[in-house]
Amino acid sequence: MSAGFPRAGRLAKTKTDNIYWSSSEFYNNPANNALYVNVNNGNVNNNNKNNRNSYVRPVLAFSIKIYRSIVNFKNNKTLSRILCK
Repeated sequence: MSAGFPRAGRLAKTKTDNIYWSSSEFYNNPANNALYVNVNNGNVNNNNKNNRNSYVRPVLAFSIKIYRSIVNFKNNKTLSRILCK
């Protein structure tokens, strides 16, 4: 990986006075517009995808493993753990 990209687990610095593109298209005009987030105030709006006045912040894909435990409540012992998909 290039030195310009943070490693997984590190948070890249975000300019707090700017807007960043979302990966979501605008439902009313998905062919031309996408949503963006103003990180200064949290507002979400849409703009034309050709607008170059916004930043893009790449993120890594991740997955979370969720387990469901079966517990015997008489002695509080875990009988089994099931990986939920």
